[in-house]
Amino acid sequence: MVVEKETSIPKERAILRKYAFCRCLISRYPQDSFLRKDGALTGYEEIGSYGNKAYDAVNSFVEKWCRTKYNSKYKRNLYLMQCIDLYDSPELDSLVAAQDRHI
Repeated sequence: MVVEKETSIPKERAILRKYAFCRCLISRYPQDSFLRKDGALTGYEEIGSYGNKAYDAVNSFVEKWCRTKYNSKYKRNLYLMQCIDLYDSPELDSLVAAQDRHI
């Protein structure tokens, strides 16, 4: 697939960020039957134009991000919060922008 770099880069970056969010959710909730059956993660990979190296970089980043412990004062998991924070993080923005060379 040929991508018009001038017009499609922001769209491609948004797709890769959504992929990272889905990867985070699946990582944090590995036994959730809904997430295992849902095709969003694969769907974002299918419609995106990045190569495998970009997805590998995102997967490694998400794995590292998920090692950070989020503590709740009520002893509840904060996995969804963690994944939303990942999605909004400047670190993910930087990583995604660095992947443009893999389009």
